[in-house]
Amino acid sequence: MLSKYAHLVQFPVHPTTAARYRKTFCSSGAKDDPSDTESLLDLLMRHRERLRPLQPDTTPTRLLQFLVEERRTLVDDKTRQGNRLTSCLKLYFPQLLHWFDDVGGPLVGALLARWPSLEELQHSHPARCVSSFTSRTAVGKRRSKRASLPSTRPCLRPRTRRCGKAQPP
Repeated sequence: MLSKYAHLVQFPVHPTTAARYRKTFCSSGAKDDPSDTESLLDLLMRHRERLRPLQPDTTPTRLLQFLVEERRTLVDDKTRQGNRLTSCLKLYFPQLLHWFDDVGGPLVGALLARWPSLEELQHSHPARCVSSFTSRTAVGKRRSKRASLPSTRPCLRPRTRRCGKAQPP
């Protein structure tokens, strides 16, 4: 933790060394933070030449450490948001989880922005739905999404009502 700050000089002390030094002056073996702190300070003041200072990280290494920590935070945030989206989709639009492997992708985002529910998607014209998918670009390359589109034909047709009852497609 303190290694992030270049102006601090740290002297690591092995736990066994600290315990034996404490026993030298406190034969009862009692341990507590204030007395341990005093013991370590005394060890540092009297025997500094026998202790090696911790070599601080170089500036590029510290910068890399900060960047790695930031990246880890961003990855955790992305995972958290993906899990939240999956949880919501299980409740409101479970078909999407069967149609797409990655619900965090831009294609699913575009679909949800245009048709936030299955009912709205069912009421849209199939040609409009397909044209929306085929006009999307992936990673700067223009390509057809028809090959990656799920087989959604049975789910896209709205149910027709006969005699007040919904009929399966």
